[in-house]
Amino acid sequence: MKESIASFMALICRKGNYIIGGGSTTYAIKKALGIEGSFLGVDVVKDGKLVIKDANEEQLLDFLSKNKARIIVAPLSNGFIFGRGNQQISWRVIKKVGKEGIIVVATPQKLALLKKLRVDADEVNEILRGEMRVIIGFGLSQLMEVE
Repeated sequence: MKESIASFMALICRKGNYIIGGGSTTYAIKKALGIEGSFLGVDVVKDGKLVIKDANEEQLLDFLSKNKARIIVAPLSNGFIFGRGNQQISWRVIKKVGKEGIIVVATPQKLALLKKLRVDADEVNEILRGEMRVIIGFGLSQLMEVE
């Protein structure tokens, strides 16, 4: 299923700017794009090309000061999409992108193990709560509650 998600997202990421988080599902997206992104780090892609590998918060904020971008993340096994494991994508970064600019990806198997998605991102926790669409395959999505 990761390959299906990766193929779909690679088509989307060929145009525009994307901040792609770490993990095996997001790494599959990076591989499908043909870039040498980091496995656990956060990478920035512009029109399908890697422009910042293993970015830190300062680099992300600098990029966002000049460009609009979307964020692609996958939940950890405990359901967290922000605040644990991807500190570079801070509340400041999330605030600049907005909830509508966040794309969550996960296999149906992973979502089946999670009751809800979770956030621990300080000042944007309330903004992120509610429902979010999660990409689970090629053109397939599922709504999940975010707490």
